[in-house]
Amino acid sequence: MGTIHHSGGSRKTHDGARLVLATILGVVFGFFVGVSFPSISSAKIHLPSGIIPSFDLAITNKSRVTRSSSLATDESGNGPKIYVPTNPRGAELLPPGIVVPETDLYLRRLWGEPSEDLKKQPKYLVTFTVGYDQRNNINAAVKKFSEDFQILLFHYDGRTTEWDEFEWSRSAIHISTRRQTKWWYAKRFLHPDIVAAYEYVFIWDEDLGVEHFNGDRYIELVKKHGLEISQPGLEPNNGLTWQMTKRRGDREVHKIAEEKPGWCSDPLLPPCAAFVEIMASVFSRDAWHCVWHMIQNDLVHGWGLDFALRRCVEPAHEKIGVVDSQWIIHQVIPSLGGQMGEMSSFQIGVIGALFLSVASSVSIVICNKALMSNLGFPFATTLTSWHLMVTFCTLHAAQRFSLFESKSIDMKTVMLFGILNGVSIGLLNLSLGFNSVGFYQMTKLAIIPFTVLVETLFLKKQFSEKIKFSLLILLIGVGIASITDLQLNFVGTVVSILAIITTCVGQILTNTIQKRLNVSSTQLLYQSAPFQAAILFVSGPIVDKFLTKQNVFAYKYSTIVLAFIILSCIISVFVNFSTFMVIGKTSPVTYQVLGHLKTCLVLGFGYTLLHDPFTVRNIIGILVAMGGMVLYSYFCTQDNKKKQSLDLSLGPQVKDKDTSPLLGHQDVESHDPKKSLA
Repeated sequence: MGTIHHSGGSRKTHDGARLVLATILGVVFGFFVGVSFPSISSAKIHLPSGIIPSFDLAITNKSRVTRSSSLATDESGNGPKIYVPTNPRGAELLPPGIVVPETDLYLRRLWGEPSEDLKKQPKYLVTFTVGYDQRNNINAAVKKFSEDFQILLFHYDGRTTEWDEFEWSRSAIHISTRRQTKWWYAKRFLHPDIVAAYEYVFIWDEDLGVEHFNGDRYIELVKKHGLEISQPGLEPNNGLTWQMTKRRGDREVHKIAEEKPGWCSDPLLPPCAAFVEIMASVFSRDAWHCVWHMIQNDLVHGWGLDFALRRCVEPAHEKIGVVDSQWIIHQVIPSLGGQMGEMSSFQIGVIGALFLSVASSVSIVICNKALMSNLGFPFATTLTSWHLMVTFCTLHAAQRFSLFESKSIDMKTVMLFGILNGVSIGLLNLSLGFNSVGFYQMTKLAIIPFTVLVETLFLKKQFSEKIKFSLLILLIGVGIASITDLQLNFVGTVVSILAIITTCVGQILTNTIQKRLNVSSTQLLYQSAPFQAAILFVSGPIVDKFLTKQNVFAYKYSTIVLAFIILSCIISVFVNFSTFMVIGKTSPVTYQVLGHLKTCLVLGFGYTLLHDPFTVRNIIGILVAMGGMVLYSYFCTQDNKKKQSLDLSLGPQVKDKDTSPLLGHQDVESHDPKKSLA
């Protein structure tokens, strides 16, 4: 019995030891087996839908799964599914159900149901980079797009609230940053994931004429012909650079063009194919996704981008084209360029215009005085008509060589404008014939205060007291230097008053025409010069015969007289052109101030080169006038600085409307034989 008891106790002891040893070995084996497999994150285990918590299910049902959050399984097809870490950068840790990589520019409600956001969701996005001065042009363009188009304005001048005068502006999107180009805006505000809701994106300039364009019809043609990148055809008579973008009247769309020999290394490569310009480009959703990535952060003007667009579609020569039946006019208004180089480029342009005006005017006065006083050719008004005709012929040749683009202006407006300026020149010459030289000089001096009066009363222009004081000093100085007598008569007084009125009205009308019709000074000169020349060509011989008692057609022209006439006509081209430039870059008052500066210079050059009589009175008058001009320039500069500081501190303000171009008559100094003798 004892033996049996001993063996049974020993067996129990060994069984317990085995159990402990097996447990230890199992733990060790399990540990090594465990560390030999990669860890599995419970956050990535795809659980059956039945055990997903209710709050996770709600999130999943409210979100859409994206391309970047695809799922992967093990090779056998069994086991847990794992998220592929290809979510958008920064969202790698998010489950795919709550990743929303795309958005839109739809305007959202402040309260209410989401279904109330939009009754109709726009399918296309139209962007313009704009300044307030082009508001009428933009207003006309926006009306060419239906409710299917969302309008987005990028404001480079900081002025947004003024656009509320247009009803459509209240539903448009406005983004404002000063002095930036459309490519700066596009890179930062038109990310492909932001504009993904729109089938096509229009990235347009502000200076496009859209009289022959319709947005819905354009989209129809783009879809019909499979264009991923496109633009409307351009008016063929506006000095185009590329034949590819020139509108063709015999088709809806073209994709290939013929250029000058040597311009295209391959007929299927730019600029003969796969090419559109960047002023009115239109991109499909997929094409823009590529083009956006092509745009560099420091891209400013976009030069060269049009040649690289072909890399974003394949085959490019079939998917890039020009829509001919929906065409536009590129007006080439460099308004943004003026904003970008605002102070430096503007000041350089003003200085250049002033210098050219002074140099050409003084030169033509000396030339005309030699012609009229020394050579006996007194027909000033007729000579002016020749000046204008030569100017027109020169501009016509420049336009034919594409040195500038002509722009059509309403014929009635141009005709009345040209006739008015021609009449003002004739009346100023008649004023000299009916009045003494002193009274004629008073007539010219009266143009400045009359211009100030008209602009104050009718254009609500405000002149500071300092500006008025400097103008008074200037007028006193010119009066002392040039006025010798003041003999009055009724007819001469009436003629002088009419001359003052027509001159001032002509300058103010020039401002209005260039502002409202968006034409440059060169374009306006080109359009109006024939009418000015015509009115003077008809009236010139009559006025000259009345003033000189001689007939221009009976005059015997010698070789030296013809040579001086030709020289005078050549110089007149620079006189007329610089006149438009000066008025275009300054104001009518500044132009008149410059005219009196030229008067003082003419007196000085007359004394130096032509030995005209010169007295202490002339010297005192010129010095006083120069002082007035210096004060005028200084006070104008100070006022401009104050306005700029006010703009920066208070935000966008309405611009002074006097800074637009004004055209004055051709300075009568160029055809006045007596003037420098005063």
